[in-house]
Amino acid sequence: MPEQDNTSPLHHFAVVSKPNEDVNGKDPNQIKKERKVKTVVHHTDPDDNKYVYYFEDSSTEYYAARPDEVDAALPKIADKAEMISRRIALEFFGVLRLIVGFFIIFVVELYRFVMRHILHPILVGILVVTGDYLIKPVLSAIFNGILQPVSIFLYNLFVALRTGLNPLIDIINGFARQVAVILGAFRLVVVNNTHNHYERHVQDV
Repeated sequence: MPEQDNTSPLHHFAVVSKPNEDVNGKDPNQIKKERKVKTVVHHTDPDDNKYVYYFEDSSTEYYAARPDEVDAALPKIADKAEMISRRIALEFFGVLRLIVGFFIIFVVELYRFVMRHILHPILVGILVVTGDYLIKPVLSAIFNGILQPVSIFLYNLFVALRTGLNPLIDIINGFARQVAVILGAFRLVVVNNTHNHYERHVQDV
């Protein structure tokens, strides 16, 4: 096998096969599974291995890139540090949530206690006592001392007026009927209703 130029871009990645391997006699998919891609290094004996360069299957939907095969320790440490940092942040905010939640619940329960056991009895008690000992007696005194006597006086006054005016109203009613009969005898305007005559004439024809 001729000596390969390691400076060529084709030697950046190489497929290493076993010696005396019949590449053409195998299934291409099986060959791809057995291939091991690695960076080309200097070989002291080129006849031990042979390099086979193949065309990779491409896709119209995506681009495939080879990952970095250098097994560095810092990326793993960075991943662990990120996970630990995230865990520490979650625990910190969990503790903060407990503190804030306790404070919020304390404020809400304090407000409930003040409204239910302090303001509610005071306000309701003040209103009940005010109604029982101030508003109800005042309204009762106003009704019994002012409204009821005035209402009874007005009722009796109107009943007396109706009783006294009923005979006078009957006299005026009888006189008005007589005048209406006399005025009804004078016809200032005579209206001849000929609608029925025309209608009967049309029906006869």
